[in-house]
Amino acid sequence: MDPRFRGRDGKVNGDARRFNKSAFELAGMKRKKVDPDPASRPDEENPEWTPDELRHARPALDVIAEKFGAAAADSLRRGRGRPPQQERKVLTTLRIDPDVLAAYRREGKDWRLRMNRVLREHMPGADK
Repeated sequence: MDPRFRGRDGKVNGDARRFNKSAFELAGMKRKKVDPDPASRPDEENPEWTPDELRHARPALDVIAEKFGAAAADSLRRGRGRPPQQERKVLTTLRIDPDVLAAYRREGKDWRLRMNRVLREHMPGADK
């Protein structure tokens, strides 16, 4: 790195930014180009599709049904989105003391589930 572009603290100073160049460029260094994932590059066994092939492409499930039968295609077919739950949660706003919230959050990422469990245990009319 060219010392003209470093301050007393060793950080790149404003001169590098003023020239609108990165510190790498000012020092005469070149960044290494990262090759894309080798699996994504076309090869002899997996050539790129031509526009004509794309125009005549069919959905995979249609081809599977034709080659292996409708039962095979139906077994691979998925519904849209997450399956519906029998008992859905209700979105609500609850105001609680900051120290209570901090205590539950310190317990880890499932703090909401633990809070729900405690509320359920102390629910009015619940059997103990």
